[in-house]
Amino acid sequence: MKKHTFTFFYLLLLIIATQIQGCKKNNNNITVSTGMVIKEMTTSISPGSYYILLDNPNAQTQPFVCKESTVFIRPESCIEGVCITNLPASLKVTGKRIRFSQYKDLGLHYVYSSLYVPHFIEVYDATAVN
Repeated sequence: MKKHTFTFFYLLLLIIATQIQGCKKNNNNITVSTGMVIKEMTTSISPGSYYILLDNPNAQTQPFVCKESTVFIRPESCIEGVCITNLPASLKVTGKRIRFSQYKDLGLHYVYSSLYVPHFIEVYDATAVN
């Protein structure tokens, strides 16, 4: 009898844990951001991603932006820009100004060793800015 009670309790606990895990909030964010398409990231680990230089990078309102640093930063850094993995073909033009507000932060790419490489994000509503 004790074995069945323990098994039942264990299964109940497992079901509750699974339900709690499934109820987590979607990590999509809404923040209006504008910037300029700078270049395609041509490395084999991020093909098709485009580096966007943000107009007003702010780590407070844009979680994908890093805080200022005193160390030497490469030109494509997370302090002033972001890499968009799914930029629409019509916006994949160097110098094109874009706006987006809905995105999902994919974080840093696991291959890069620096903390200051740009975050990779997916955008859902990128449009051109005139």
